[in-house]
Amino acid sequence: MIKAIPVLGELIDGTIDASLNKFQQSRRNELLDIVLNTSETITTEMVNDVQFIINFAKTLEAVNRLGSNDKVRYFANIIKNGYLSEQRITDGEFEEYLYALSTMSYRQINILIDLYIYELNNVVEDNTEDKRKKNNKLAPRHDTWGTFVDSVTEKYAITAEDVISILSSISKTGFCSEVTGAYYGYTGGVFYITSSCRRFIEMISDRI
Repeated sequence: MIKAIPVLGELIDGTIDASLNKFQQSRRNELLDIVLNTSETITTEMVNDVQFIINFAKTLEAVNRLGSNDKVRYFANIIKNGYLSEQRITDGEFEEYLYALSTMSYRQINILIDLYIYELNNVVEDNTEDKRKKNNKLAPRHDTWGTFVDSVTEKYAITAEDVISILSSISKTGFCSEVTGAYYGYTGGVFYITSSCRRFIEMISDRI
């Protein structure tokens, strides 16, 4: 029908293009507002830094492909925390984090952040010289893991099985891992964050 009436097809295409451009512009504006709303400034050196320009362009491109504005703040924070703070992000980290934000869902990212906060507040690793105790990832999480799962199921209206499934999917990024080993009564389903996750969370969080 649309092909039979070319004008109608052009009208629909034009409407879609206009709506898409408007939507993309709103995301770009939000990105810029967050990046520029900081105590730090974009210096002349940064503007003349080819790698900074390239990575900023990559961030804009990634934001343009988003289906909603939900993750824009995380992309903006990579620029803020990676280039406008004292601890600069490496090119390798930037590529990895940009890819992770692009491929992970908004819910996955937030559950990973919840796991990070849970560990920060509840988990104390055993740093003794006893390698068996030091490598036991289950012990410091055993008593409080159920509480964490309950909080996530309530927050996102999902089941405990969903939580395990989502964390298993996130583990493919290398940001978290499932506790493995022959522990008495343990059947799996407990996860812990990795050192790379800590750095990732630092880069995407509001900390400037």
